[in-house]
Amino acid sequence: MVDKLIPYFGGKTALEATGVSWLGTGMMSLMKNIVLNPQAIVAAMANYWKAIYIMILFGSFLFLPLLAPLELLPAFPGISLALLSDLWRHYALVYHYPSTVVPFIFIAFIEGYRRVKDSKRNILRGISAVFILFNLFYLGFFLFYKNDSYHFSRYVITDRDRKIQAAIETNVPQDTSASVSTSNLINCSHLANRKDYLEFPKGVLSPYEESRYADFVVLDMKRIDELENMVFSRGDKLTGKINKKYQQIEEGIEKIILHYDTVFEYDGFYIFRKSMNHGNP
Repeated sequence: MVDKLIPYFGGKTALEATGVSWLGTGMMSLMKNIVLNPQAIVAAMANYWKAIYIMILFGSFLFLPLLAPLELLPAFPGISLALLSDLWRHYALVYHYPSTVVPFIFIAFIEGYRRVKDSKRNILRGISAVFILFNLFYLGFFLFYKNDSYHFSRYVITDRDRKIQAAIETNVPQDTSASVSTSNLINCSHLANRKDYLEFPKGVLSPYEESRYADFVVLDMKRIDELENMVFSRGDKLTGKINKKYQQIEEGIEKIILHYDTVFEYDGFYIFRKSMNHGNP
């Protein structure tokens, strides 16, 4: 079904829409490359962030799901996608993609716990103590202190957030026919609740419907710069694709300067409205 729906609505094949398209354009070529190119598979899996993904995924359950491989089997496709994908969001814990395997890992944890308990070996307390300490001293420090992406401050609403929210509600009309192009770093129901909600620079570099361009552009340059620095710092192998993405963002910003008027600016946050004088981008 996915193989039919994705091409129909998205214009891509099911594999092209995932992070494993580098293995082939069809299931046969994908399986062939997995079997015949083990070095490429190992290289794809040898990633620091993927190791963190596995450690947290199983470490949170004391690695007990590994004792129930049959119950763990339904999680295999999701874990395989994360380990083979060249898209960071598939194995980054700041996104929702890794959550698809959690129900199956939890079921395997219950069975693994039962097996340890039935074995009458007093090792569960030792395993629990080791990994609780590991979570507290390593993952706790890394995720909640050292790594800004997981820091608790991410969940604190600041004065800047309030001003941005108020500016969006004031300067972007509620009318759902008014199209908006914005980065997906801005989560706001006022922007999303409309007919044409575009991911920047779509709607600025190219029309979203024949010759129509976005009526408004909403950008938080501080978040874009922050994400760009994070992307380049983690050393992804698809540097060319990443560079192209940010080149398009820069080209989109140049188009904005020529064809849009600034209606709001505050601390790196901007709201632009399509200029009636300059015509379409």
